[in-house]
Amino acid sequence: MDSPSSQQADAEKHAGPGGLIFFAVLGVLYGVTRFLYKRKVQAEETARQNLPPEFSVWVANEAIHCQCRDGAVERLPINELVKVLVETNDSGPWGYDVWFVLEGKQDQRIAFPLEAGGKDGILTVLKQLPGFQMRGMNSTENATFECWPNPSK
Repeated sequence: MDSPSSQQADAEKHAGPGGLIFFAVLGVLYGVTRFLYKRKVQAEETARQNLPPEFSVWVANEAIHCQCRDGAVERLPINELVKVLVETNDSGPWGYDVWFVLEGKQDQRIAFPLEAGGKDGILTVLKQLPGFQMRGMNSTENATFECWPNPSK
């Protein structure tokens, strides 16, 4: 009769590669799961980036236009612009945390977030205003920054 230790040695010799196969399958499953998760995250990010912006801004006929979420279009003639503000809040990164607020002579007001479609064209116009200073871009506080007061106001 064999001793218990020799029986264990025989069992180990004839056990086969079962443990190795188990860990190999586990590794493959982990790799596939990770690959699929990354593809899902990338697809969601691409879909989010391809959504039309909730706000669109543009310059036409010497005026700044803003189309808001509800589809309404606001218009402010550039020659009536008297103040440019940047308002920041603590709603980022999930909300709109940087807003441009343009004020006109007759209590007109246009506000749009930094993420608005067409904002680069508006910023080009604003940067041409004498004395314009971009302020507040790095703020995470609830604050208002004056970027441009019209000297003739």
